[in-house]
Amino acid sequence: MSKIVVPRIVVRPLLPPRGPKISARIQPQYLHWQVGRYKERILSGPGGLGRGRIWVPELEGEQHNMILNIFYDSLIPTEGIIGSSYFAAVGTGSATPDPTQTGLQNEVARTTRTPEGEGSLIVSLPEYGVYDVQRVVEFSENQVGGRNLTEWGFGPTSSASSGTMNRELFRDGSGNPIVITLDTDQRLRLIYRYRISLEPVVRQDITINIGGIGLRT
Repeated sequence: MSKIVVPRIVVRPLLPPRGPKISARIQPQYLHWQVGRYKERILSGPGGLGRGRIWVPELEGEQHNMILNIFYDSLIPTEGIIGSSYFAAVGTGSATPDPTQTGLQNEVARTTRTPEGEGSLIVSLPEYGVYDVQRVVEFSENQVGGRNLTEWGFGPTSSASSGTMNRELFRDGSGNPIVITLDTDQRLRLIYRYRISLEPVVRQDITINIGGIGLRT
């Protein structure tokens, strides 16, 4: 008696290969803070002598900071990576920074004021897929003059309720929390930089026609 062999047919769904996973990594960089005043000086030029103002720092320091979870969870989807640092904020809270916090402990002022002769936003490209974002803002005498400040951060809007992408205490060169006491006629300047790294980085040669030169790759 002959044996009947029935072939087995296996059907599997044919799925396209998964595409590359695109990710963005935010690295907390540093803050350079300055307490100072604008002082008048005599300027000499083609039109003769005139008066001008120069920024004179009287107290300053540099320090690192902590990125908060709210930056990744809600601020980036709604405000973007760069838009989340549009406003600088300062306060009087003393709680130790923690990534689960959503903003300053006791915010007292927020601003986007650009210092005289400075750009409010600088984006540089140190290498492919890496961007350094720098914010330069200045709090006026009316905002911070005569105050005792202990904390700072950067957020997306003019309202404290929108939170901040980062939070840190003002610290000395040894990393110890300090209180910054401003005179009534002093200002506070914050120069903050953070880095964005995009992965994967894909480069592709293209050919363009440049007028008067021709095709170049």
